[in-house]
Amino acid sequence: MTSQKTRNRWLVLAILSSALLLITIDVTVPYIALPRLTAALSASASEKLWIVNAYPLVMAGLLPGLGTLGDRLGHKQFFLAGLVVFGVASLVAAFAPSAAVLIASRVLLAVGAAAMMPATLSIIRLTFENEAERSFAIGVWAAVASGGAALGPVGGGLLPEHF
Repeated sequence: MTSQKTRNRWLVLAILSSALLLITIDVTVPYIALPRLTAALSASASEKLWIVNAYPLVMAGLLPGLGTLGDRLGHKQFFLAGLVVFGVASLVAAFAPSAAVLIASRVLLAVGAAAMMPATLSIIRLTFENEAERSFAIGVWAAVASGGAALGPVGGGLLPEHF
């Protein structure tokens, strides 16, 4: 039973880290993709700014409130709800026919991200009871967050090139 519980902890960390990676990638992915996006969507200068800034602005504004709500209603439920919202918004963003739809989908992405991000850290805190393992898991969490921010521009360059 102990090995199953240990294995499950690391699986939980892998799932949370994967979600966190996507959240942080989406902050920086439009920087390199913006010229292609704006040409394809005929975006105005104002729409360009919103394409880039809607996601981090809305996410930062919602993080404290949704984190507190997640504490009260349950981290797992908030994580899963945020994951669904994030997934739907990602599909809409991928096939956005206009700049307005892309901006709206990035706002929705931010709502999902703001629900998931505080839950990831809370779930790690609750899942890893051993202090050394918890410290390691939080270190992995921080490294994934930093790595995602660095991978965003790379993805923003590769995705429009191939899709």
